[in-house]
Amino acid sequence: MGAANARIIIADVQRAIETHILPGHTALAQATDALASYAAENCAPDAVRPPFHAAYDAWISISHIQFGPIEDQALTLQMSFWPDPKDSTGKALGRLVAAQDPIVDALPQPRGLPRSNGCSTSRKPTQTIPAA
Repeated sequence: MGAANARIIIADVQRAIETHILPGHTALAQATDALASYAAENCAPDAVRPPFHAAYDAWISISHIQFGPIEDQALTLQMSFWPDPKDSTGKALGRLVAAQDPIVDALPQPRGLPRSNGCSTSRKPTQTIPAA
């Protein structure tokens, strides 16, 4: 392969950041904010379905970006397991609490957690992606 051909396959990283990565994450943040607002008002499945689909579509458009702050903060895993339709996390935590494990009992009580409005999908992931 000649030098001229090599230039063609070099990625324009700055362009990808400016036209895909940052706008994609901005769209995701806006969509999850809208979902949280809808769910805070009415968490009935029919009420949150459209904003959930919008948030999911925003996530899917950038889910392949798995480096930098996304990787460092394990945000891909957080998005992949939210919402948890089978409540696997809640059930596992419930078993831990019910078991009255001395190690769990010795942990300090968490403060500052958002109160639930009874809708398990009303909260979005709490971490934000730092600006580039």
